Amino acid sequence: MSRDRGAPALAARLVLVLVLASCSAGSAEPAPDPTTTRTPTTTTTIAVSPEGLSATLERYREDDSTGVIQIQVANRNDAVVVLDQVQLRWAGFTERPARSGPVQLWAGQVLDIPVPGGTAVCPPWAGFDVVLPGGPVEVAALAAFDGAAPVRVVIPVSDVRGVLRRLYVPACQEQALAATATVSFGPVWTDTAIDGRPAATGVLRLHRTGRSGPAVRVVEVLGTVLLRVDPIEAPAQGEPWLTLGSTDGGAELPVALLQSGDCRPHALAESKHTFFLRAAVAVEGGPTLTVYVRPDADDEGQLLRLINRACGVG
Repeated sequence: MSRDRGAPALAARLVLVLVLASCSAGSAEPAPDPTTTRTPTTTTTIAVSPEGLSATLERYREDDSTGVIQIQVANRNDAVVVLDQVQLRWAGFTERPARSGPVQLWAGQVLDIPVPGGTAVCPPWAGFDVVLPGGPVEVAALAAFDGAAPVRVVIPVSDVRGVLRRLYVPACQEQALAATATVSFGPVWTDTAIDGRPAATGVLRLHRTGRSGPAVRVVEVLGTVLLRVDPIEAPAQGEPWLTLGSTDGGAELPVALLQSGDCRPHALAESKHTFFLRAAVAVEGGPTLTVYVRPDADDEGQLLRLINRACGVG
């Protein structure tokens, strides 16, 4: 079977790159220790756009709580490829450590590799009008073809699904909002009952982070599969839950957390975003943003017990 476009051809090209680099630099990296039984983890060879490897990005709902990005790597070689030290590189995110641990791709296989996404690097003067930074989007990794010694590869990324835009723009807008105001719950939840149902009461806070700025409104706070949040005194129809004037330092609203009413066994067992409540926050002269607001981690046990009492379990 012909494998002109497979691992041997790629290996020949990489050897040539290594020889040329050695001639120009006057030195080469030491050969791998022949006594070791592990695959070598360092090399000086860099293959840009390695033939047969391509990458796109994906983001799934469950990734929201973990902050990872899925690198979808396709292996179009005839060879089995083992990738290690996989890292996403882009000027829009702070550089994160590479994902350690080998990942094997069979010939023709497409595989999602989760990597840390990094923190958005936003120009401080951009405000809410966010433009994606230029520069390449790349995946750097160590790649071993058909059991050969690994080589460093840099795979260009085709972000056809617009994952970076979907992550970068709201992240920078949230940074701009955080420079204006923050939304949070108070530190204390009091167990009680509302209409005969277990509940916990506390406060929702809107706090100005500077001395002054645009008016900010919390339009509403949406619940999750297992929790819902209600204002103790509902605002008039069409009115926001909380309003922070341009010179106000802060505002509070008494709220209650209740079980959502969904007590199906699989909902109780599989909920992954129980405490990720979403607040719709409108900024005067800017967009309406959706930001996560959640109780303190120390309060989650108390709220889980509330959920169990409401569902008659535990």
